[in-house]
Amino acid sequence: MKHVTTTIAILLACAGLARAGTRADLSGDAVVHFVTTMDMPLMSVGDTGNAADATGYGAVGYEYKIGKFEVTAGQYTEFLNAVAATDTYDLYNLNMDVYYKLDGSGCQIIRTGTSGSYAYTVAADFEDRPVNFVSWADGARFANWLHNGRPTTGVTDLTTTEDGSYYLNGETVNANLGLITREADATCVIPSEDEWYKAAYYNAAGSSYYTYGTGSNTLPSNIAVDPDPGNNANFYDPDTAAGPTLGSPYFRTEAGEFENSDSPYGLFDASGNVREWSDTLNGQYRRASRGGHYNTDYNADVQISSAFRVTGFHTSESFALGFRIANIGDSLTGDFDGDGDVDEDDIDMLCANMGGDLDPYDLNSDGVVDEDDMIYHVENLVEYDTNQDGTPDGNGTYRGDFNLDGVVNATDLQLMKGSFGGAGGYASGNANCDAFINATDLQILKGNFGLSASAAPEPLTIGLLAVGGLAMLRRRNNRK
Repeated sequence: MKHVTTTIAILLACAGLARAGTRADLSGDAVVHFVTTMDMPLMSVGDTGNAADATGYGAVGYEYKIGKFEVTAGQYTEFLNAVAATDTYDLYNLNMDVYYKLDGSGCQIIRTGTSGSYAYTVAADFEDRPVNFVSWADGARFANWLHNGRPTTGVTDLTTTEDGSYYLNGETVNANLGLITREADATCVIPSEDEWYKAAYYNAAGSSYYTYGTGSNTLPSNIAVDPDPGNNANFYDPDTAAGPTLGSPYFRTEAGEFENSDSPYGLFDASGNVREWSDTLNGQYRRASRGGHYNTDYNADVQISSAFRVTGFHTSESFALGFRIANIGDSLTGDFDGDGDVDEDDIDMLCANMGGDLDPYDLNSDGVVDEDDMIYHVENLVEYDTNQDGTPDGNGTYRGDFNLDGVVNATDLQLMKGSFGGAGGYASGNANCDAFINATDLQILKGNFGLSASAAPEPLTIGLLAVGGLAMLRRRNNRK
């Protein structure tokens, strides 16, 4: 059991289950929960040392990862509920709701309550669509929150949004925000303009750049049809009879709607839907944004192309602006949520993707994501904490070690007892990824009882299985 640290595409939550809005993702994932940052797949961008485009953009000399999708209104709502009970730094824009009611251009995130106890909701038919009315500063605070492991304290401070990949420390003044750059240990970030440009347009096979983020040099169509014909995007083309892709109240398509229109690196909506922030400065007062948006009002062929860039104040917010996330830090194999730990949350994420995308879940490289990958994950990658002091003592344990303390013992049996007969994740006693905690999981625990990741088996504790524990669980199971 050794610690493997290869760089792969990770799922960023930089964990918990989706609250609602689960839907099949047309772009290829079996199931995506667009209302939670637990489901934010990142695509690997390699081909290091590529030359810049004729525009001067796109050269990147290192590997990184970038969001497959734009950050959705559902994911941003999760962020608000985690840190913005008071909303000290105006992470919420009233226009998200006001402009939805006025003309449909808001993303319909609604705030209720009073300062100190604000709560946020998003309509079910908007949660899968990109968030808008967000500033660069909002995006940077979102990135810090991911960097810090998605804390849910309800406050914005140095442990949540004000430090991490960017040292914001309460800054809200536009000129001062222009002095902020990535910290040396940054992980989750707003992509730089070069990072965004390369992921959207670079064709490694030809060492060239496409004009559009759909892998094409031909102006995309803008018709939402199923199946997607390819080279298709959400924008308004005033020069043709096609008009807008969608009318009121949606305007913005759901993430991954155009399943055959991704960029060479697998990005969706890189041309159209919402224009996206980068963290590249343009002087002290402005940052660049890229990608066009759903309401292009002139020369759509230019506005959604690689030739078009816009700069705006760090605090600017509009119907046209959203963002996606990148990860520039080294990732641990099996750290699917990108929080720097390989733990029970990552096990649950792998289980939720059974039968789905191979990258990054096919850990044993057999061409399928199944229980064997879960076994490999537990036995080789998860970090166990013998003293439960927050400091990993090693990697790889045994199935049934539900509290990841390095040994399968009575504590794990007690955890299983509390959830037996019901549904739950690994930490609750689900040892085989079937979502139900039952006799099958009990047999797995029994088979490994007393085994320790860091020492020889503990034969004295095996007797606890025979003293009431198994019988109690069997009685509970028989009553179901």
